[in-house]
Amino acid sequence: MTSSSSAKSPLTFEALQALIDSHYQFQLLNAAVKFDLFTLLRTPMSEGAIGDALGIEQQPLQLLLEGCVTLGLVELCDGGYRASAVAALALAEGAPFDQRALVRFADAVTYPAARHLHAALRDHRNAGVDSFPGEGETLYARLPAHPAAAEAFDAMMRTVTRHVTARLVREIAFPEGGRLLDVAGGACDLAIELVRRWPQLLVTVIDLPWIVDEAAGRVRAAGAETRLRLIGGDAFQAAFPASDHVVFAHFLEIWSEARCRALLRAAKQALEPGGRVYLVNMVQPDAGGGFGPVAASLYFHAIASGEGRVRRWRDYEDWLEDAGFVPERRVSLTPMHGLIVARSTG
Repeated sequence: MTSSSSAKSPLTFEALQALIDSHYQFQLLNAAVKFDLFTLLRTPMSEGAIGDALGIEQQPLQLLLEGCVTLGLVELCDGGYRASAVAALALAEGAPFDQRALVRFADAVTYPAARHLHAALRDHRNAGVDSFPGEGETLYARLPAHPAAAEAFDAMMRTVTRHVTARLVREIAFPEGGRLLDVAGGACDLAIELVRRWPQLLVTVIDLPWIVDEAAGRVRAAGAETRLRLIGGDAFQAAFPASDHVVFAHFLEIWSEARCRALLRAAKQALEPGGRVYLVNMVQPDAGGGFGPVAASLYFHAIASGEGRVRRWRDYEDWLEDAGFVPERRVSLTPMHGLIVARSTG
């Protein structure tokens, strides 16, 4: 077992009490997002004006505002209130780093499923999917039967993908085009951006049938249907077409080491000699990365698949070497996401 390299101060009773009350912190944030409070407070407003705009009475309004002030989401100013700098950047409509979809996903999916965390740890399975009855063993298999949760999931993934893609496309280039396979390409945001940037590139996306069905409209709207092919299927069972480049984005962290290694071997077989594989994953430093990776790992283990976790850079590089690749570089894309580029040997 490894631990984070950063030393932590001993837990205090005050910190313990805050931990016990932490569900109120999230639910207060969630309520504020549902009210769209931070969009409203991009311009300072008085308490009375806020109450009128939200349509709530004085006491609940005061609880909402007092709580948001203590959490640093809202600031006092000239007898009124305004969104804090971070809230204005991340929790308001049109904000450059809009994270509201992540809050909505936590409300619709993570929060109800997290009640099963004890069972998930005890039984070594993703017991959180018990909150979403249906066929299949993973969250992804069950989401189609739960439209509100599926919509929240899709919006969350598009938010994450948008921020990661904005940095990723500055780090990879395909000036000579070729055939690129995007495994589990989801809503096709990355694939669409790549064919837009590189006119000679042809992209194939493999993902579950219900996901590619929804993505097809986006591909048509982008005018990319002649250069972007969609295949509905299970990435673990589908035969990977011959390719010059293979991308795994936001996918390997979901699955077990054995499954990840199998996918990398399949990519090796599909690639031409000298072709490259691009891994875009949640990663943590080789020495450990604090509670953020733990929280994400609990989601993958207890809710999404029962297999995955946030792994270290070196784990992926070791697996790539074993599969016949030479890791070439690491690039940090966000505080929690990284890119590994590796070349196929032989």
